[in-house]
Order: sequence, then C-alpha cells, then structure tokens
Amino acid sequence: MLLSAQGLYAGICPVNLKCGSWQNPLGIDDPNPRLGWQVVTTNATERAQSQTAYQIQVASSAALLAVNQPDLWDSGKVVSGQPFNVSYAGSPLASVQ
Repeated sequence: MLLSAQGLYAGICPVNLKCGSWQNPLGIDDPNPRLGWQVVTTNATERAQSQTAYQIQVASSAALLAVNQPDLWDSGKVVSGQPFNVSYAGSPLASVQ
C-alpha cells in the first residue's frame, strides 16, 4: 500500500501516514486496515491550526489518483477533527495491493 498526502489547506499538512501501525507497509493481512496520520502547521507564525475534515482516496495506481479517479475507495468529505484510526471501507484489497 502506497501512502501519500496531497494538498495543503489552511496552513496544515498531513504527515506520518500510517496503515495499521506501519508507515508504508510492505504487506498487511487485514482487509480493513486502520489508517492514521498527524497534522502539522506549515507556517510557524500561525498557531492553533487544526484539522476540521478529511477525505481519503484509494486507487490501484498513483496515476489514477493523479487524475482524481480513485477506483478502490473515496471516503468523500468527512467532517472530523480526529486524524487517526479511520477504517478502510473500500473495495476488497487484493494480495500485494
């Protein structure tokens, strides 16, 4: 599973992307892994920046994500300040995917 973050909104950026408890795992055996991340401010002069929503997109290739065509899962916009422990809820993941 390739974990990447795109976009920069409101002065914050997602970092430490995880699947289960691993960053960029080589393999997992959980069909519904838990996804997590942290957010950091990108502007040292701004304080109290926080996440208010997220959207997770999962595709079978980076090329599909690059053209905003997630073929496995799109969570849609989820209003939440909690940047951790989101269960994957997309199409079943194949071995080595």
